[in-house]
Amino acid sequence: MLAFVFPGQGAQFPGMGKALADAWPIARATFEAADAAMEFGLSELCFGGTAAELARTEFAQPAILATSVAAHRVLVAETGCHPLVVAGHSLGEFTAHVCAGTLDFATAVRLVRRRGALMQEAAGPGAGAMLAVLGLDAEVVEQICDAAAHSEIVAVANYNGAGQVVISGHRGAVARARELACERGAIVRELEVSAPFHCPLMKPAASGLRAELAAVEFAAPRIPVVDGASGEWSRTAADPARSLSAQICAPVRWDAVMAGLSARGVRYAIEVGPGARLTAMLRRAEKGIRTAHFGEPADLDGVRELLDDKPWLRRAPGGWRHGERGDLYAPDTAEIVWAGATEPEPTTGAAWISRPDGTRLHRYGPMAVLTPDDLLQTFDPAAWTPREDGAYVRADRTAAIYPDRERERFDPAEWTSDSAGTLRRTDGTRVIWPDGDEWSFTTDR
Repeated sequence: MLAFVFPGQGAQFPGMGKALADAWPIARATFEAADAAMEFGLSELCFGGTAAELARTEFAQPAILATSVAAHRVLVAETGCHPLVVAGHSLGEFTAHVCAGTLDFATAVRLVRRRGALMQEAAGPGAGAMLAVLGLDAEVVEQICDAAAHSEIVAVANYNGAGQVVISGHRGAVARARELACERGAIVRELEVSAPFHCPLMKPAASGLRAELAAVEFAAPRIPVVDGASGEWSRTAADPARSLSAQICAPVRWDAVMAGLSARGVRYAIEVGPGARLTAMLRRAEKGIRTAHFGEPADLDGVRELLDDKPWLRRAPGGWRHGERGDLYAPDTAEIVWAGATEPEPTTGAAWISRPDGTRLHRYGPMAVLTPDDLLQTFDPAAWTPREDGAYVRADRTAAIYPDRERERFDPAEWTSDSAGTLRRTDGTRVIWPDGDEWSFTTDR
């Protein structure tokens, strides 16, 4: 399974996006659309602005979003690959929604410029600071923040995984936390930011952005979008305005995002946009995910190397249907990518049993049923277990799915089960053994 991940603030640099716009008309058109949406020369700032100008939050955020969307469009056009899930680090979550079809690009550019301005205004100039802390467990950093706060605010802003945590808050409290972290042997680095992001000092910004987002119409995403504050996957348009506004105060749980990608079967990830910070984090934290990044024309070779001989990674978003546990089914080629698998499996052969009702049952390995209209139903292995006769039985012994007949439900009032898994009707007419062998009786025998 392939994921695209999008960077957040701090990824900006002078000249970003220029090489893309020079080489590909689709990238140039993306920057022109951003200029029109903002009624401002954003492309000129990206291509020719200074580092200080690009660091201003209200400009950095739309600049990174525009560059990332331009890179995404080029990448898809040049390689034909499409992600099956998208995620973004803080600001990058807005980019993820654009690329998943949830949010219109022009609307997103205007929103993140306003987001940046609100975040800049929330704490006041020079009132806050952010500090990267490396080499300490997150729990230890949380304890340091509690000890350093006194009457001020300092809290974990980013859980970036692989031993990296970022703290944010009042400048004095962050300075005290720095001293305590250094005493414990941490490596620390102050971040060049214009406001203390992802901490309670951002509450006014969250409130203001919530009002802006209330007027925005979100579509259902074509592919899942990962919530950066929890790591949860969303396949609906269920209140992204709430999560996108709440994330301003909430810590970024990039550790949970990365772990969730790996657990749900992502084995390839491409960071799309300026820089390669997320790529480095993924390589350190999730050894089972192969990575590449794309933000410059020269990066295309690395992406092509990652995609080489993997045609299933080029399937368009609409070409896959999602199962209940993150599994994917491609009706046109009858292939499935199971969570955790690296390659598709055909839905033909000995592992699949045709049933009288027209469905097909996956007899070995992952538990699943394919309906005649090409819908995939997968089963939580914690709730369903395979039996020797090829049936699946619920762990609570309330139902079974058989290879040769319809699903059967067992009413707890009419059936009992013992520790070995044997089912017995309370009226004595049937016994079903754990291996599937069944004895049936009549009451007069």
